[in-house]
Amino acid sequence: MRTTTSAIKYHRVLQKYCEDPKPLKGLLIELLNKIAQHDQLIQFAEQHFILNDVYVGGGVEMFGEFGLVGCLKDNEEGGLLFKLGYLEVGHCSNGDYVVVDIDRTFGEVRYISHEECSAGNKFEGISEYSEVVANSLGDFVVGLDQGTIGSDHFEEIERSGRRKLLSLLSLRVHAKT
Repeated sequence: MRTTTSAIKYHRVLQKYCEDPKPLKGLLIELLNKIAQHDQLIQFAEQHFILNDVYVGGGVEMFGEFGLVGCLKDNEEGGLLFKLGYLEVGHCSNGDYVVVDIDRTFGEVRYISHEECSAGNKFEGISEYSEVVANSLGDFVVGLDQGTIGSDHFEEIERSGRRKLLSLLSLRVHAKT
């Protein structure tokens, strides 16, 4: 099996923040085989995840194997997100969810606002209260590490709004010249 660029980037950043990364024990893959039987998801998990939980840039916690298994077995949050097509892979320090799309746009990483969209409301409005922050898990942790991705949902909305505004201003300047 060929390792993806996303997995390579992901592991490089994790190694920076985790002194002794350990390989998966097999519990996650065993569970995914039982509940998903989805080859692309299983390969993704095998290539990306490790045993350890790791805090990366901005205080974002990326779950290790036991955290991921716990999320998948949780019928109120992680399990519900999984049924909606998302794998919960971490949390921001303020409680926002970090998820990977495993359905529509496989591999895309989103923040989900914990204030607006939570298990208590069955994650209704997930598209309205979530923000795509990276095309891949590797790009996500690299962005956190380099400070180009906000450390939670609202910080990312603020940053992306500023980027859009600067882009529009740049277009207007070029149009005038």
